[in-house]
Amino acid sequence: MYRNYIFDLYGTLVDIRTDEYSLNFWRKAVSVFAKGKASYSPSELMSRYKKYVRQAQLREKLRHPTYKYIDIDLLTVFRRLYSDKGVKADIDLLNDTAL
Repeated sequence: MYRNYIFDLYGTLVDIRTDEYSLNFWRKAVSVFAKGKASYSPSELMSRYKKYVRQAQLREKLRHPTYKYIDIDLLTVFRRLYSDKGVKADIDLLNDTAL
């Protein structure tokens, strides 16, 4: 009997393709934030999102200068995006946004 299992989810079991350059993607993202009472235009959301992601990546790179790949917590980015619009996002809203 095996005690550990290893598998490749993305690209094997699930094929996720997100085009973050597509206006349609950002329109859908705007509707997600609108459900949380944060009103954005697609271009405004894209611009702020990319800015906050870059800032988070830079902070992590400074904390871990030897790491080849940097991973950030997108919930902190989402929290800032809500905060910019005056919404105090709780963990449930942030998790719903991430889905």
